[in-house]
Amino acid sequence: MKNPYLIQRLEKPFANQDPKFSDNPFAFGGGLKNGGLSDEAYNLLKGIWRYDYMGSAEFEFGALPKSLQAITKNIKKYVTGQLEVVGKFHCYKAGKVIEDKATVYYFCNEEDEAYVREWIPKFADGVKNTYSTKEHIGLAESICKDEYYTDKVGWHDIENHYLFFTEKEMFNKFCRLMGVK
Repeated sequence: MKNPYLIQRLEKPFANQDPKFSDNPFAFGGGLKNGGLSDEAYNLLKGIWRYDYMGSAEFEFGALPKSLQAITKNIKKYVTGQLEVVGKFHCYKAGKVIEDKATVYYFCNEEDEAYVREWIPKFADGVKNTYSTKEHIGLAESICKDEYYTDKVGWHDIENHYLFFTEKEMFNKFCRLMGVK
């Protein structure tokens, strides 16, 4: 498993989804319709989450569908779990470090579970920040309910093919979709 680098942020789906207006055409894709996902796959996922715009080409041009295909190809090896973590980040608006606890739910290949469990607390500690990812993850801010991160409740490592969530409902819906308990 590579050190996490390309982690796609996932947002809560819109509450009142009008099919004509609910999709963000600028969220990802590099010109590919639905970011390269089939219409069927995209329609299934958009009821579970929205893709946050990451601002980097590495997240585009079919990277997300390739990761989802790798997951479905090896789905029998996937497990779920949860762990309690402490989120910490320096809130510049408040002028102090904000800290809170939360449960993080994960979905990963059984072989990578120890590694995923090691990385999630690192992502939650925005004060120490001992890692370097392409774009900001925001797990600490999500855990601490920062106003700009209330919709960011899921993450997908598109190189290592695992996901983690702070929202149990999103996690459960994804697990049901994938047929994993």
